[in-house]
Amino acid sequence: MPLPEPAPLAAGLPGGLLPLGGPRPFQPAAGGGRGPRRRGRVRRRRPRRGPGPRRCSGRPGRGPGGDSSHRRHPLPAGAWLLRTAHCSRGVSARPAPGSGGGAVNAPALAREELLRLDPGRESAVTIGKFDGVHRGHQHLVSWTVARARELGLASVVITLHPNPLTVLRPGMPITYLCSLEERLEMLRSLGPDWVGVLTFTSELALLSARDFVALLQETVRMRLLVGGPDMALGRDREGTLAVLSQLGREMGFRVETAPMLVEEGQKVGSSALRQALAEGDMEEVARLLGRPYRLRGPVVRGAGRGRDLGFPTANVAVAPDLALPAYGVYVTMAHVGGAALPSCTNVGVRPTFADEGPAVTVEAYILDYEGDLYGQVIGLEFLHRLRDELKFSSVAELVAAMHRDIEHTRQYLARAAQG
Repeated sequence: MPLPEPAPLAAGLPGGLLPLGGPRPFQPAAGGGRGPRRRGRVRRRRPRRGPGPRRCSGRPGRGPGGDSSHRRHPLPAGAWLLRTAHCSRGVSARPAPGSGGGAVNAPALAREELLRLDPGRESAVTIGKFDGVHRGHQHLVSWTVARARELGLASVVITLHPNPLTVLRPGMPITYLCSLEERLEMLRSLGPDWVGVLTFTSELALLSARDFVALLQETVRMRLLVGGPDMALGRDREGTLAVLSQLGREMGFRVETAPMLVEEGQKVGSSALRQALAEGDMEEVARLLGRPYRLRGPVVRGAGRGRDLGFPTANVAVAPDLALPAYGVYVTMAHVGGAALPSCTNVGVRPTFADEGPAVTVEAYILDYEGDLYGQVIGLEFLHRLRDELKFSSVAELVAAMHRDIEHTRQYLARAAQG
């Protein structure tokens, strides 16, 4: 079936947006309409409770949301454009059609970012948050890449950042399953021609489905839009599959649905992944991700209590907006300078030393290692949960438990090595 001929983009598409470059006096509420949000009491969802105060839903006030969620979030160097090895690197900023910056009624920032993704030819596009790049995401991106090759199109993957809920529900605690840099690198490894970031703002949230797909046609020459069965784009998620398919017939692009990845009757998706992480089921997390869950950060100085107890630990400073496993003790592999080292890691608030405060820490004891790690960035892969975080009645009981944890870590890794 040939792709439909693209329809010309009409100026002044409906969208009910404020003038480009003008003030934006409000942010849309979740499910809100086109006008300013009414003043009054706003109901907020409570974060899900778990075994510790910092769960996968985040800590109140520490996520990337809040009153500043409408601002442009900082992105890593090179985040706008990451091309695979068979393409040359650089920025190709094709001027928008027409002298007025384009015919689509869209936020200037969104147009600017998408123009930097000019694929040089017509493209197949998939778009989403892709937080964690789990196996469901991998399936969707790989499907898009394969269809693009079959049709002679460029493959374009667009990831939204920050999480749209930081704009739609300001103040709601939000955590991520990986950093933006890691997300981009994992998406790039799946083979698309182009990977780019689209900053989610209050202006973008107000864009109608028609305006949104017209913007994709104008900037990245979209001829094929690929999504999952639950795909929805545009203001209030109005662009359902049925709506997008109708728009495609009118505007000259095709919409295709990648089949959902289901195993043992369960969708491989973010909800199941976060639930497993909240329970500390790292084997299930690894199955859904296709890899062990990983936290990364610099080693910082702590109270030095581990060294005093005979177990010098590396205190890893993890970004506050990254989701943590359930509090407890884990078998981990520490990645230090290219080497993977067996380690035992505690995640939690160290209740035995409650007088030191309730701060959440990630402390790794690297087995048979005596080097100085201060200032180095290390990665921790979480393989298995040994036990809950416990409060001991004495330091002697704590030390005895740490000896048992290390022995259990060795036993687990020995069994894993034997297959």
